[in-house]
Amino acid sequence: MIALASLVFALATMTTQSAPGVSDVPATAVAEKKQEVAVTVRLEVDEKGSVAKCEVVDTDAPKELADTVCPIFSTKAKFTPAVDNNGSPQAATVTQTVKFVVKD
Repeated sequence: MIALASLVFALATMTTQSAPGVSDVPATAVAEKKQEVAVTVRLEVDEKGSVAKCEVVDTDAPKELADTVCPIFSTKAKFTPAVDNNGSPQAATVTQTVKFVVKD
């Protein structure tokens, strides 16, 4: 079984109901023997809270697994946008680390 560890958000925050989950990760992507791997992505979140761009910036995960993270964030994740001093929504850059844990 695969579990996603908690995600930490800054400035723009992901809405709970849109957080990627275990069912979003193909089983073949976790065939490696490692018990825990991480993928860190840089997300550009637009003023509407959608992911406009995603880039893997660090990982110790197999390429097949790392390659699944950006498409998942880009299609499933929604954020509460960052706001400026006037309360107007603003685009923001957020760095997220997703940990994948293989459990028996």
